Amino acid sequence: CGLAFVHSVDYAALAAATQNTSPVVIVLDSLVSHVCLIDVLSNAKLRKIPVIQLIEPDEESRVRAFRSGAVDCIYKPVFANELGARLKMYVELELAKARLIKLDMQFATTLDNIGQGVCFFDARQKLILSNRRYAEVYGLPIDAIRPGMTLREISDLRYALDACPTVPQDEYLAFCESIKGDTAPKSWYAELKCGKVVRVHHQRTPDGGWVSTHEDVTISRNLEGKVTHLASHDPLTDLPNRAAVIREIDGFIRQ
Repeated sequence: CGLAFVHSVDYAALAAATQNTSPVVIVLDSLVSHVCLIDVLSNAKLRKIPVIQLIEPDEESRVRAFRSGAVDCIYKPVFANELGARLKMYVELELAKARLIKLDMQFATTLDNIGQGVCFFDARQKLILSNRRYAEVYGLPIDAIRPGMTLREISDLRYALDACPTVPQDEYLAFCESIKGDTAPKSWYAELKCGKVVRVHHQRTPDGGWVSTHEDVTISRNLEGKVTHLASHDPLTDLPNRAAVIREIDGFIRQ
């Protein structure tokens, strides 16, 4: 079936054989499994590996095997095709699990190294996940934001620090509820009580939840305001310059 096998007559032989290799699955015969499994479960490396037990065809043996930590059982006598098929299935499952773990680590690393705060909520307004930057944008402790928290619970933390919109909390939550069902993406600038300006991009997900990004644009917005002010005021006196006066006159004439 395309698999490589290592045969060991006891735990000592198994431990020696796996010093330089990492088995995907362990098969134990019920004749030695009770003592051997205790040793396997005490081994930090081996106890993470699924164990299949070869047992006698009776209920007591099956119950004993599962209670001792086996993930599956095969009745004796063992047929080579059945054993090969079971092993191949577990090998494929373990390889798929390893790929998922690697992808999860890559995703988490990417999420924590982007400059924007990111959060995912489900249809019940409960947080699925967020990155470190999401908490940092609003000045919250990193460990204060946890999966399973509701939007209201998170907004409670934000309102306690004035890292919140200038509108009352219930009005803010009502706004969030009103856009939850809108499939079109939305973006807006949120001016917070603490003086920060945050650019929010909101996108509904197919399951009725949403994902949003939060970017602290306070510095750039302040610079834009200064540039706009300098364009219409004298840099020395801070009085309206000629261009600003002309615009005022033109506006008055049009009225």
